[in-house]
Amino acid sequence: MRLTPGVATWTREYVRRTAISDFAVAAICSTVALQVRFDWHLGIEYVLCSVIVPLLWVVTLSLSGAYSVKYIGTGSEEFRKVLNAGFGLTAGLAILSYAINTELSREYLLLTMPTLAGADLCVRYAWRKQLHRRRSTGQCMSNVLAVGPESAVEDLITELRRDSYHGLTVVAACVRETTSETVAGIPVFGGMAASDVVDAVSRSRADTVATESARFVPISPDGPRLAQPTTYSPGSGVPPAASTRPSACGICPDFSSNGTPGIGTPR
Repeated sequence: MRLTPGVATWTREYVRRTAISDFAVAAICSTVALQVRFDWHLGIEYVLCSVIVPLLWVVTLSLSGAYSVKYIGTGSEEFRKVLNAGFGLTAGLAILSYAINTELSREYLLLTMPTLAGADLCVRYAWRKQLHRRRSTGQCMSNVLAVGPESAVEDLITELRRDSYHGLTVVAACVRETTSETVAGIPVFGGMAASDVVDAVSRSRADTVATESARFVPISPDGPRLAQPTTYSPGSGVPPAASTRPSACGICPDFSSNGTPGIGTPR
């Protein structure tokens, strides 16, 4: 079985493209708001504002976590971050206006910011649907190492094969107490000992570990190491020794009640 390379390339491209579209949306919305509110009869402060709003929008989105790879392609958190950025930037512009004794038109802010946030949500949703179409053809997927009992691993493989929008594909497994070389057609690279799991991550080039605790744990891009032991449930069979140092990555979405990540949240 051919194991695909990590997700770093396509995630960087996706985030870069999203940031460019965020900037473009902000530029268009701020320009349209100026035309509607002032019909181009405006002061220098509004000209400057129309120039810096796109930059401030991208910076605010970044600070709010809207470019985090954890939220790419599934769940509502990405959209929540955009809304938080909209509220934050609106408040920030109002405070800045007061601090430098420049009265920004409330009509301008009310035209620009809600329109900007709404338009950006629509554009990001369009990017997400395009990503889902690419994932339906096997592109832009994260490689998963499944760790757990054979029955649980087989169920996980079945669930992830059924729905591709979440972007996860199992490429290898570490299975407790089995003599089988494969599980549901996926190669078994060892048991659930810490050394087996770490070795399997390296051999399979997995970028995510799915444990029996039903969590997806991204592997840090600078090496095949597991995340903090606190991310594993006591019954997962992966001892604390599996973590040599804390991971810089966070935890990706939990399984829902039916076992599939992201079900019940916007796609």
